[in-house]
Amino acid sequence: MEAILEPISPDDARWRSFDYLHDKETRDLAAGKNFQRQLLPSSAATCGCIGRGYAKGRSTEPFILHPTKPGLSRLLTAREHARVKTIPEEVVAGVSETVAHEILGQSVIFTAFEALAAAVGCLLVRSIGVEGQIAA
Repeated sequence: MEAILEPISPDDARWRSFDYLHDKETRDLAAGKNFQRQLLPSSAATCGCIGRGYAKGRSTEPFILHPTKPGLSRLLTAREHARVKTIPEEVVAGVSETVAHEILGQSVIFTAFEALAAAVGCLLVRSIGVEGQIAA
């Protein structure tokens, strides 16, 4: 994660306690639902699903832990969200954070989709006997 994170100041207002999510997690676990918060250190190598409503701060989507203050975390920025999914940041340039997360949250991992499309293209070219390469 460190490679994709923006330099957010430790005293930035984005760092919050999200007490309501902690309380919800406690209630869910007590009810046997097993929904848990996804609190990630900046050194995390992966994160779980980031959905369309990510900007709302929902309970099971990824939050980055504050580097020095236990109990504080923040949402990924739209740029970080794009980087996680390997989507060119220009796709969401100029739109609000909320709209950017809606766009990105309905997307796929860009490089995985590119690889799949290239493989399907190669397979189609081979199956119909067309010579040559597929343009990238």
